[in-house]
Amino acid sequence: AAAGGAAAAAAADKNSRRARLWSYLSKWGRPGGPAEGGRAEDDDKQPVDYRSHPLFPYVTLQILQEVLNRRLFSSVRERKRLTYDANFHLTGFDRIQGGWFLVTVTAKPELAEKALEACKETLQDARTWDRISSDNLLSASYELVSKHDAGLQTNRYWVDLMGALQLEDVPGKDLSFIRDYSDVVRAVRVEDVQAMLEALGTDPSVAWTCIGTSGTAAPAGGGEEEEGLEADFHGHSVPTVRAPGRK
Repeated sequence: AAAGGAAAAAAADKNSRRARLWSYLSKWGRPGGPAEGGRAEDDDKQPVDYRSHPLFPYVTLQILQEVLNRRLFSSVRERKRLTYDANFHLTGFDRIQGGWFLVTVTAKPELAEKALEACKETLQDARTWDRISSDNLLSASYELVSKHDAGLQTNRYWVDLMGALQLEDVPGKDLSFIRDYSDVVRAVRVEDVQAMLEALGTDPSVAWTCIGTSGTAAPAGGGEEEEGLEADFHGHSVPTVRAPGRK
Protein backbone atom coordinates (compact mmCIF):
# COMPACT_ATOMS: atom_id res chain seq x y z
CA ALA A 1 0.00 0.00 0.00
CA ALA A 2 2.88 2.34 0.85
CA ALA A 3 4.55 1.61 -2.48
CA GLY A 4 1.29 2.27 -4.29
CA GLY A 5 0.87 5.57 -2.47
CA ALA A 6 4.41 6.66 -3.35
CA ALA A 7 3.85 5.78 -7.01
CA ALA A 8 0.59 7.73 -7.05
CA ALA A 9 2.30 10.74 -5.45
CA ALA A 10 5.13 10.61 -8.00
CA ALA A 11 2.63 10.42 -10.87
CA ALA A 12 0.68 13.35 -9.46
CA ASP A 13 3.86 15.43 -9.15
CA LYS A 14 4.83 14.58 -12.73
CA ASN A 15 1.39 15.56 -14.00
CA SER A 16 1.58 18.79 -12.01
CA ARG A 17 4.92 19.72 -13.58
CA ARG A 18 3.57 18.96 -17.04
CA ALA A 19 0.48 21.05 -16.38
CA ARG A 20 2.63 24.02 -15.31
CA LEU A 21 4.79 23.70 -18.42
CA TRP A 22 1.83 23.56 -20.78
CA SER A 23 0.30 26.49 -18.93
CA TYR A 24 3.34 28.58 -19.86
CA LEU A 25 3.42 27.31 -23.43
CA SER A 26 -0.30 27.74 -24.03
CA LYS A 27 -0.08 31.43 -23.07
CA TRP A 28 3.07 32.06 -25.08
CA GLY A 29 2.44 34.52 -27.90
CA ARG A 30 -1.25 35.03 -27.12
CA PRO A 31 -2.88 38.35 -26.21
CA GLY A 32 -2.49 38.93 -22.51
CA GLY A 33 0.00 36.04 -22.24
CA PRO A 34 3.68 36.07 -21.32
CA ALA A 35 4.74 37.28 -24.77
CA GLU A 36 3.06 40.61 -24.09
CA GLY A 37 5.51 41.41 -21.28
CA GLY A 38 8.62 40.06 -22.92
CA ARG A 39 11.29 41.28 -20.50
CA ALA A 40 13.51 39.65 -17.94
CA GLU A 41 12.94 42.67 -15.70
CA ASP A 42 10.11 45.16 -15.37
CA ASP A 43 10.39 48.95 -15.47
CA ASP A 44 11.39 49.06 -11.79
CA LYS A 45 14.23 46.60 -12.45
CA GLN A 46 12.53 43.94 -10.35
CA PRO A 47 13.11 40.38 -11.64
CA VAL A 48 10.05 38.51 -12.86
CA ASP A 49 9.45 34.82 -13.52
CA TYR A 50 11.74 33.87 -16.40
CA ARG A 51 9.09 31.42 -17.58
CA SER A 52 6.92 34.40 -18.52
CA HIS A 53 9.55 35.59 -20.98
CA PRO A 54 8.70 34.93 -24.66
CA LEU A 55 12.14 33.34 -25.08
CA PHE A 56 11.49 30.65 -22.47
CA PRO A 57 10.07 27.91 -24.78
CA TYR A 58 12.66 28.57 -27.49
CA VAL A 59 15.63 28.64 -25.11
CA THR A 60 14.48 25.56 -23.19
CA LEU A 61 14.18 23.60 -26.43
CA GLN A 62 17.65 24.77 -27.47
CA ILE A 63 19.11 23.53 -24.19
CA LEU A 64 17.27 20.23 -24.54
CA GLN A 65 18.62 19.82 -28.07
CA GLU A 66 22.17 20.43 -26.86
CA VAL A 67 21.80 17.95 -23.98
CA LEU A 68 20.35 15.17 -26.15
CA ASN A 69 22.98 15.69 -28.84
CA ARG A 70 25.68 15.09 -26.25
CA ARG A 71 23.84 12.09 -24.83
CA LEU A 72 23.48 10.47 -28.25
CA PHE A 73 27.10 11.12 -29.18
CA SER A 74 28.34 9.70 -25.88
CA SER A 75 26.09 6.64 -25.89
CA VAL A 76 25.65 5.60 -29.51
CA ARG A 77 29.08 6.55 -30.83
CA GLU A 78 31.62 6.62 -28.02
CA ARG A 79 30.30 3.86 -25.75
CA LYS A 80 28.55 1.47 -28.15
CA ARG A 81 30.52 2.41 -31.30
CA LEU A 82 27.51 1.91 -33.56
CA THR A 83 27.66 5.07 -35.65
CA TYR A 84 29.92 7.67 -37.19
CA ASP A 85 27.68 10.45 -35.98
CA ALA A 86 24.33 10.95 -34.21
CA ASN A 87 22.35 14.18 -34.16
CA PHE A 88 19.19 15.37 -32.43
CA HIS A 89 17.49 18.30 -34.15
CA LEU A 90 14.34 20.20 -33.22
CA THR A 91 12.31 22.09 -35.81
CA GLY A 92 9.96 24.81 -34.58
CA PHE A 93 7.97 27.63 -36.09
CA ASP A 94 7.35 31.31 -35.38
CA ARG A 95 3.59 31.26 -35.95
CA ILE A 96 2.64 27.64 -35.23
CA GLN A 97 2.74 26.31 -31.68
CA GLY A 98 4.22 22.97 -32.58
CA GLY A 99 7.08 21.25 -34.37
CA TRP A 100 8.95 17.98 -34.54
CA PHE A 101 12.26 16.41 -33.60
CA LEU A 102 14.56 14.40 -35.86
CA VAL A 103 17.34 12.01 -34.86
CA THR A 104 19.76 11.17 -37.67
CA VAL A 105 22.41 8.46 -37.50
CA THR A 106 25.05 7.39 -40.01
CA ALA A 107 26.05 3.76 -39.52
CA LYS A 108 27.13 0.67 -41.41
CA PRO A 109 24.14 -1.24 -42.87
CA GLU A 110 24.75 -4.23 -40.60
CA LEU A 111 24.69 -1.94 -37.54
CA ALA A 112 21.69 0.16 -38.57
CA GLU A 113 19.12 -1.74 -36.48
CA LYS A 114 21.31 -1.68 -33.38
CA ALA A 115 22.03 2.02 -33.84
CA LEU A 116 18.31 2.74 -34.15
CA GLU A 117 17.54 0.83 -30.96
CA ALA A 118 20.41 2.56 -29.15
CA CYS A 119 19.00 5.98 -30.09
CA LYS A 120 15.53 5.08 -28.84
CA GLU A 121 17.04 3.65 -25.67
CA THR A 122 19.04 6.84 -25.04
CA LEU A 123 15.93 9.02 -25.36
CA GLN A 124 13.95 6.75 -23.04
CA ASP A 125 16.76 6.66 -20.47
CA ALA A 126 16.73 10.46 -20.34
CA ARG A 127 13.04 10.29 -19.41
CA THR A 128 13.40 7.56 -16.79
CA TRP A 129 16.47 6.55 -14.79
CA ASP A 130 19.18 8.69 -16.46
CA ARG A 131 17.44 12.03 -16.19
CA ILE A 132 18.91 15.39 -17.12
CA SER A 133 21.35 16.60 -14.46
CA SER A 134 22.58 20.00 -13.34
CA ASP A 135 25.93 19.27 -15.02
CA ASN A 136 24.12 18.60 -18.31
CA LEU A 137 22.30 21.90 -17.95
CA LEU A 138 25.41 23.92 -17.08
CA SER A 139 27.47 22.59 -19.98
CA ALA A 140 24.62 23.08 -22.47
CA SER A 141 23.91 26.61 -21.21
CA TYR A 142 27.58 27.54 -21.41
CA GLU A 143 27.74 26.26 -24.99
CA LEU A 144 24.67 28.24 -26.07
CA VAL A 145 25.83 31.48 -24.46
CA SER A 146 29.31 31.08 -25.97
CA LYS A 147 27.85 30.54 -29.44
CA HIS A 148 25.54 33.52 -28.98
CA ASP A 149 28.36 35.83 -27.88
CA ALA A 150 30.53 34.71 -30.78
CA GLY A 151 27.67 35.11 -33.24
CA LEU A 152 27.11 38.71 -32.17
CA GLN A 153 30.43 39.52 -33.83
CA THR A 154 29.03 38.69 -37.29
CA ASN A 155 26.55 40.57 -39.45
CA ARG A 156 24.78 37.40 -40.56
CA TYR A 157 23.89 36.43 -37.00
CA TRP A 158 22.47 39.89 -36.32
CA VAL A 159 20.33 39.65 -39.45
CA ASP A 160 19.00 36.25 -38.33
CA LEU A 161 18.22 37.58 -34.86
CA MET A 162 16.35 40.60 -36.18
CA GLY A 163 14.24 38.60 -38.63
CA ALA A 164 10.47 39.10 -38.09
CA LEU A 165 10.94 41.69 -35.33
CA GLN A 166 8.48 44.03 -37.06
CA LEU A 167 5.99 41.43 -38.24
CA GLU A 168 2.64 41.42 -36.47
CA ASP A 169 2.16 37.80 -37.55
CA VAL A 170 5.00 36.75 -35.22
CA PRO A 171 3.61 37.71 -31.81
CA GLY A 172 5.86 38.45 -28.90
CA LYS A 173 9.12 38.75 -30.82
CA ASP A 174 10.79 42.01 -29.89
CA LEU A 175 14.22 43.30 -28.90
CA SER A 176 14.09 41.19 -25.74
CA PHE A 177 14.92 38.20 -27.95
CA ILE A 178 18.35 39.74 -28.44
CA ARG A 179 18.81 41.64 -25.19
CA ASP A 180 17.71 38.94 -22.75
CA TYR A 181 18.91 35.78 -24.50
CA SER A 182 21.88 35.02 -22.24
CA ASP A 183 19.94 35.87 -19.07
CA VAL A 184 17.08 33.54 -19.96
CA VAL A 185 19.49 30.73 -20.85
CA ARG A 186 21.17 31.02 -17.45
CA ALA A 187 17.80 31.17 -15.66
CA VAL A 188 16.38 27.91 -17.05
CA ARG A 189 16.37 25.08 -14.50
CA VAL A 190 16.80 21.34 -14.76
CA GLU A 191 13.11 20.68 -14.11
CA ASP A 192 12.17 22.94 -17.04
CA VAL A 193 14.31 20.98 -19.48
CA GLN A 194 13.13 17.64 -18.10
CA ALA A 195 9.49 18.69 -18.39
CA MET A 196 10.08 19.81 -21.97
CA LEU A 197 11.60 16.41 -22.79
CA GLU A 198 8.60 14.61 -21.32
CA ALA A 199 6.34 16.78 -23.48
CA LEU A 200 8.00 15.50 -26.67
CA GLY A 201 6.65 12.43 -28.44
CA THR A 202 9.74 10.30 -27.84
CA ASP A 203 7.83 7.22 -26.70
CA PRO A 204 8.30 4.30 -29.13
CA SER A 205 4.53 3.94 -29.41
CA VAL A 206 4.20 7.33 -31.13
CA ALA A 207 7.61 7.86 -32.76
CA TRP A 208 8.25 7.00 -36.41
CA THR A 209 11.51 5.42 -37.52
CA CYS A 210 13.11 4.87 -40.91
CA ILE A 211 16.25 3.09 -42.13
CA GLY A 212 17.63 3.93 -45.56
CA THR A 213 20.57 1.95 -46.96
CA SER A 214 22.88 3.40 -49.59
CA GLY A 215 23.51 0.57 -52.03
CA THR A 216 21.64 -2.56 -53.06
CA ALA A 217 21.78 -4.36 -49.71
CA ALA A 218 18.66 -4.33 -47.54
CA PRO A 219 18.96 -3.22 -43.89
CA ALA A 220 20.16 -5.84 -41.45
CA GLY A 221 17.61 -7.51 -39.24
CA GLY A 222 15.20 -8.74 -41.91
CA GLY A 223 11.47 -9.00 -41.45
CA GLU A 224 8.21 -8.53 -43.28
CA GLU A 225 8.87 -4.87 -43.99
CA GLU A 226 12.22 -5.63 -45.66
CA GLU A 227 10.78 -8.23 -48.03
CA GLY A 228 10.47 -7.25 -51.66
CA LEU A 229 12.71 -4.17 -51.46
CA GLU A 230 13.93 -3.07 -54.86
CA ALA A 231 16.81 -0.77 -55.70
CA ASP A 232 15.92 2.53 -57.34
CA PHE A 233 17.41 3.98 -60.52
CA HIS A 234 20.62 4.96 -58.71
CA GLY A 235 21.01 1.62 -56.93
CA HIS A 236 19.72 2.81 -53.54
CA SER A 237 17.36 0.54 -51.66
CA VAL A 238 13.94 1.79 -50.63
CA PRO A 239 13.95 3.17 -47.04
CA THR A 240 12.12 1.06 -44.49
CA VAL A 241 9.49 3.14 -42.69
CA ARG A 242 8.11 1.82 -39.44
CA ALA A 243 4.79 2.89 -38.04
CA PRO A 244 4.62 3.99 -34.39
CA GLY A 245 5.24 1.13 -32.01
CA ARG A 246 6.07 -1.38 -34.75
CA LYS A 247 9.30 -3.33 -35.08
